[in-house]
Amino acid sequence: MQSSVVLTQLCDLLDTAHTLQASLGREARIQTGLRLEQLVVLFRIESSGGNITVSQLAAANSRASHTMTSMVTNLEKAGLVVRERQEKGDRRQVWVRLTPEGEAKTEAFRCSTEAIIASVLSSVTDEELLDRLAGITQGIRRLFKGPPTPEG
Repeated sequence: MQSSVVLTQLCDLLDTAHTLQASLGREARIQTGLRLEQLVVLFRIESSGGNITVSQLAAANSRASHTMTSMVTNLEKAGLVVRERQEKGDRRQVWVRLTPEGEAKTEAFRCSTEAIIASVLSSVTDEELLDRLAGITQGIRRLFKGPPTPEG
């Protein structure tokens, strides 16, 4: 395969991803007053069941630990998350969980984007969409990071 064809396809992929990110970012600001990057962190916390450390968040978001620590600190100052130590076990571990206000922000964004997603993807079932997105994500990870991990 010619490298120029691959490069063209990668540029198209990046342009599409950027357009999606910009659109979601605008919606995030309008609906919640937060940056998309902040909402992604809130969604990661929510999807973990509130049982996630800053290190785990950093890994899940492909960020350095110090970068994620700063982001969590800002979310904490905004009243969207709290840090807690476990009562039992390793008290050095600090867990991050959403506050009711953090939960409200994630729900507001989820509701506003569901209508957008539904109109764009009306011809695709939820199951098909999830399968396609998982396939795309795994394919890109294989290209740039090697084989997929058991978690995804």
